[in-house]
This record gives sequence, C-alpha cells and structure tokens, in this order.
Amino acid sequence: MALLSARVLAPLTAFLLLAVVVLSVRSTWLSPLSDIQKINSIIQDTSLDYSDLTQDHCPARPNSSQNASIGKCTSVYGEYGHEYNEALETHVRHNQLHRYPFRVLRQPILDGLWSKEAALLGVLLQELGRNEAVRLRWLAWFDADTIIINPQIPLETFLPPIDMPHVQALVTEDWNGLNNGVFYLRVSAWNVEMLSAVIAYRTFKPDESLPFTEQSAMAAILRNPKFHRNVTVVPSTWFNAYPSEWSPNGVSYQVRQGDMVLHFAGMNRKPSALRDWLLTIAKERDLWERPLADTTIVTQVQGFWEDYRLA
Repeated sequence: MALLSARVLAPLTAFLLLAVVVLSVRSTWLSPLSDIQKINSIIQDTSLDYSDLTQDHCPARPNSSQNASIGKCTSVYGEYGHEYNEALETHVRHNQLHRYPFRVLRQPILDGLWSKEAALLGVLLQELGRNEAVRLRWLAWFDADTIIINPQIPLETFLPPIDMPHVQALVTEDWNGLNNGVFYLRVSAWNVEMLSAVIAYRTFKPDESLPFTEQSAMAAILRNPKFHRNVTVVPSTWFNAYPSEWSPNGVSYQVRQGDMVLHFAGMNRKPSALRDWLLTIAKERDLWERPLADTTIVTQVQGFWEDYRLA
C-alpha cells in the first residue's frame, strides 16, 4: 500500500498541526484526583493549561518488567450522553486508584467515528513534544461504551516486557476482526505514522469499502507490512471483554468476574444494557471487583508473553 509513502505523509503535516490545536481547545486532562461529581465541569474547563500536567499527576508506575506511565483517552458526546457519563464515572474511580491522567474529548473533530484517531494523534504529538523524563510511555484508548468493572487491575499489567520495545500497539480481535474499542499505543513516532495513515485512508482509498468506518481503516493499515510486525493481538478478556449475552461465537470474548473492562460493542438497546450492568456491578461488587493477586490475570499475561517470545 502506498499510503505510507512520503507522498501521503507530507500532505498530512498541516493536518497534524491542526489536530494539536484542535485538541488543545476541545479537551483537557482530568486530574486523577478529581471528584466524580465534578467530571463535567473539569473536562469542559479549557482554561487548564496542558503544561500544568506535572510528573505528580502522571508518575511513572513500575511493574514487574519496566517503569511505565500510561494516560487514558476517550470521547463522550452525542447520543447516549447520560449513560456514557455514568460509564465515565467508573473510569474516574480507576484513575483515582492508580493516578492515571485522563483525556476526554467532548466535541467531534472529524465526522462519524474518525475523531478517535484524530484525538489520539493530538495527544501523541503533545507527549512527544514533552521532556522524555516526564513523557507518558503509553496511551490506552477506551470507547465511551466501556465500563471499568474491576478498578483494582492496573493498566500496566498487560504491557509487554521491557525487552520487547518493538511492540508498538496492543489490540484485540473478535468474530469481525479488529475491534478498536479498547487498545494500547506506545507513545512513539511509529504511532504518529500509523494514526496519520488511518486518518488519510479514505482520502487515498475513496472507493474501498469500510464497513466499520475508521475501525476497518485501522485494520487495513495494521495488516500492512510496515506496521504488522509491531502490532500484537492479545486476548479480548485482558481489556476488551463483551457481555455474556453478546458473544455469539463462544466464551472467548465473554467477561469474567475479576476482569478489568466490559465493552458494549455493537449491542442493541445499549443504554438499557449499560444501566443494567452498572446496577449489577454495584450490587455484586464483591464478586466482580478483586485485587489483582486474587485473579489469574498475572499468570495468564506472563504465559502469553513467554509464548510470544518463543514464537
């Protein structure tokens, strides 16, 4: 594919600069110590200067293999706004426990679902412009229709070991292929190129069918030889599990007690499903919310990366 050539990337320079400007106006980082009751006022307060994000707000968080600092990103606007705000509260609690900075996009940048990649691109460029000592190492994107059902699971749990710097993105797949409702991106120039190519895809491939719009474009880009070897497909239950009533091809995608995230991808009656699950989690917190040490997640993740190293 010719999307990745200089002919494509050069015209995107102006767009990348525009994305930074747009993102600086339309979204802001949430302090991980923000009160849940003040979510709306905080994330819509454009008076907060990005430079105020100090290391205290996003400290490096060590895990067994590396020091890492992760920021979370999402967008909440449009249809189902009330339900999505309730879902957002579950993320805020997760952020408070682990001190994650959180960027929430409140208005669209591009049409349809394409604002996701534009928002991430802006955040990536801002991070790469910061001093490396305080720069985030990874970004985790969560669609608005996700809820954190076990906030005791740190995002760092799933990161590749330190001796795998070539791994630039962690994604999941389902019966339709790539699902980019939740995924991880390393803060790197590699991902600037990848997201730029995704955003430009429909411009340079106008006749290609994209049944899932930007998700289909991202799937095509990640299949390209330039990017393919740097992307790792991980089990959906790590951070992109689905409700048990919406997993037609077996249990491999179904949420389990102790999992971190529940994603309502493609569900009918999504508002009622969100409300029902939020009530269920609240009533049965002792079943769904468990310390990491009381789950099998660490063993599963370690086994996955050991097998990956040997493959």
